[in-house]
Amino acid sequence: MIALTDIAANKVKEIAAAEGLEGQGLRVQVKGGGCSGFQYDLYFDETASDMDQVVESNGIQIFIDPLSLQYLEDMVINGRSSRGAADPAEAAAASRPKFVDAGSRAGQNRQVGVLAQPRR
Repeated sequence: MIALTDIAANKVKEIAAAEGLEGQGLRVQVKGGGCSGFQYDLYFDETASDMDQVVESNGIQIFIDPLSLQYLEDMVINGRSSRGAADPAEAAAASRPKFVDAGSRAGQNRQVGVLAQPRR
């Protein structure tokens, strides 16, 4: 099932606090991306629908719709520390959580998207 690392969970909590969205869940959706493959959409949502799978990871509720669920098995939303980043743009990019596939595909993790600002 999908999970958040400590770094990613802390970043989600930080964004929620800054935007006044405490108590909302993190909705994770997989959308068709045409020729470029799937797109991963992450945003804050007040409530889960009746059909959503609700998972808690590191204190964050994650809402997943049934269609997206099949593509999110063994996925981890990870984060990177910005310590040691040389320039501000690199530090900002390094501080955002990223999606990695923690499945067994050739034993490698791969980045598949980043956490976006919350939708309103």
